[in-house]
Amino acid sequence: MVDTQRNKPIKWAAKLAHVREVSLRGVADLGYWKERLARECLVPDEKDGHAQILIIAGDLKFKGIRFRELSFCVLVDIERDGSQQEGAYLLQAFSTSRLLSFCERVFFSTPYRHGHVRVSASLPASAEVGVDGDCPFKVAMADNDASVAREPSHDGVDGWEGPVILPTTRPSQRGKGKMFFARVEGRTRTYPFHAANDAIAIRPSPHSEVFQALIDSHFVATEWILREDALHAKSKTYSRAKMLPNIPTE
Repeated sequence: MVDTQRNKPIKWAAKLAHVREVSLRGVADLGYWKERLARECLVPDEKDGHAQILIIAGDLKFKGIRFRELSFCVLVDIERDGSQQEGAYLLQAFSTSRLLSFCERVFFSTPYRHGHVRVSASLPASAEVGVDGDCPFKVAMADNDASVAREPSHDGVDGWEGPVILPTTRPSQRGKGKMFFARVEGRTRTYPFHAANDAIAIRPSPHSEVFQALIDSHFVATEWILREDALHAKSKTYSRAKMLPNIPTE
């Protein structure tokens, strides 16, 4: 990936190896997210008439600190280098490290907060987040022999790379906020989400509006993505207007 403003490779601020990751793809109401993202001058990535949601949970280690985090994103269409590219709008992220949550907010302008995150990247996979004794999000594969013996629909090296747009905090910042670049790669196994057997629970929480947004947009999980030894990388935070000049700001 290249910094088009300076014609040189993006400088990764952090690279984390040996990440145990559980991701969940799903779909949600397109009209809801079109209206919601219009405030940020963004357009949701549409597939079969639905908006695309990506939820990523990871067990990571950075500079000797072991922590777990869980983030919620809406995939968006980004025009960059004269072509359409898939990006992500970061709605909310939670980390078990109070220190790293603070650093993310202060130094990277990312919408992080402290939370109690659990992640299991082995079959049967699961992920959940709790905040101040509340557990507003939990997802788990069916815990039975059939789940453990489940065959992946895809098994091979794969990943995701693209711009991650950060929420703005004031109306005057409309379309003029910040962003960073992210990369995820490693051996990837995907499995269909079996609604009849796998479990997902989402409840409203006073600690973040992201859970109510998933409920209001009728989020439906469609696919598990498991990486038991992944590489996660992120760049420093950039001005969105500078790095993505083709996105309108009004």
